[in-house]
Amino acid sequence: MAVKTVRMDKDEEKLLERVKRLSGLTASEAIKRGLEVLEAQLRASPSSRAYDIYKGLDLGPGGYASGPARKSRKVAETAIKRRAGR
Repeated sequence: MAVKTVRMDKDEEKLLERVKRLSGLTASEAIKRGLEVLEAQLRASPSSRAYDIYKGLDLGPGGYASGPARKSRKVAETAIKRRAGR
């Protein structure tokens, strides 16, 4: 059996103490149960797909594009000239 070290801040320590007091479990048992619950949640919920993340960004009409893709060369030239101060 492997030994793991877990770093916790004061709030997490207090939470672990409350869980131990309420459940009667040892710290090790409580953490193991927490891992089991997390695994069950991860298996139950579908993982996010790239499109789901993109859809949630709400870039609005046109997103952050400086111009349409079909005019990308001209838009890039204009942006470079603007930055160069010409």
